Amino acid sequence: MKKIGRKEFLHGNALPGTTALTFGCDIDANPVVPKSESELPPFPYLEVNESSNYNIGYKVGEHFRMQIQQLHERLMADKIYNPDSPFNGMSLTELLLALADSDPSRYYDTFLNAARVQFPEYIDELHGMADGSGIDFKIYFSSVCFLEIIAAMPGAQQMVNLNASVEGCSTVTLSDSGRLYFAHNGDFSTPHADLMYFVKVKQSGKPDFVGLNFSDTIMSLPPVVNSAGLVFCGSFTFRFSKQNMEIILWYSVQ
Repeated sequence: MKKIGRKEFLHGNALPGTTALTFGCDIDANPVVPKSESELPPFPYLEVNESSNYNIGYKVGEHFRMQIQQLHERLMADKIYNPDSPFNGMSLTELLLALADSDPSRYYDTFLNAARVQFPEYIDELHGMADGSGIDFKIYFSSVCFLEIIAAMPGAQQMVNLNASVEGCSTVTLSDSGRLYFAHNGDFSTPHADLMYFVKVKQSGKPDFVGLNFSDTIMSLPPVVNSAGLVFCGSFTFRFSKQNMEIILWYSVQ
């Protein structure tokens, strides 16, 4: 399997801030301890040339099946521990699926229907990744929308507003001497840290793109650059962390 070294990516694609993938402000609360650059293996790499988004997703899901399934196992094993909480002993994945099943119109269908209207190609891609990796589509989509699902719980927004700490991602750009620098850290959680991968996509009639990817969501949430010169990165900036999320969830059912 072809791999891309971390320094090679940084120097070759002009996205220097990606070395900030040390995932996690609170090391003790995360299962993967951040490592120095010299300790990290190269990112696995795949090139895909397909006409449909479903086929692109399928090829990615099939090729990185091991990484995707391993991340799912980690997330399922990462349980909420709070004996006073009704969610004690559940993983976040189990919680999201339970909410989706309890009230689909509130916690699932509303997000899926909106995505189908606005971004049908992403839904096709997720279906392909789910079929290729053997992970249920509902798990994939719930993972994509987990912040929205949590925020839809009664009382969640009030608790979010009461929390003064910001533990979401950070994105910074810098223009200097005619060069543009782009930096991003992903400090919400560390289970992804050693299971990320590169994908370069070629699709007829659209710009090629290459970027880092998480194993449980659509491609190109971490930094990505395309052949038209556009650099993009998703950034979660919700004002709650994994630790006080338990408080939100407990408060929401009272």
